Amino acid sequence: MFELSNPGLIFPGIIGVIAIILALFSFGTLDANGAGVALMVFALLLFVAEIKVQAHGLLTAGGVAALLIGLIIVFPPFRPTFPGVRQSVEPLVVVFVVGLTAIFFGVALRTALRPLPVVSGASLLVGAIGVAKTDIAPRGIAHVAGEDWTVVSEGGDVPKGGAVRVKRVDSVRLIVEPARGAEGKGAA
Repeated sequence: MFELSNPGLIFPGIIGVIAIILALFSFGTLDANGAGVALMVFALLLFVAEIKVQAHGLLTAGGVAALLIGLIIVFPPFRPTFPGVRQSVEPLVVVFVVGLTAIFFGVALRTALRPLPVVSGASLLVGAIGVAKTDIAPRGIAHVAGEDWTVVSEGGDVPKGGAVRVKRVDSVRLIVEPARGAEGKGAA
């Protein structure tokens, strides 16, 4: 309930779920396999949620804790204090959980290392269409890619309001040419 009434804290909720599973195991409601697998599935859910939610690593830390506790419960040398509890787990379940965890971290690593597209810089301006804010004869000011730039025209004079196309970037100036047939396009 605490997590529902105080959303965003995350860590108390994670500790609460782990504590509830451990309590059910301690009271004998869940056997060793059930508690261990429940903790490992919870860890997997936390790893997936870390991708979707900005939790700054809290979900991953909780997932690692749940995974470690689940593995400690499932595998020997854990000895239950009461008889009749089966303490082994099917190897297929272990392979499945370890495989899913490896796939998750592989996808996360690949996503993190993927090259991002260039969103700024001179290369984005080349070929852009803009509007002359002043007469460009051969120098003036043009509005290109949402900004006002000092421009130099190499292809002739451009009247105020005329369209220009960026040929190249020269330091803080743009070298432009008149854009034929582009009047009214792309000048945001």
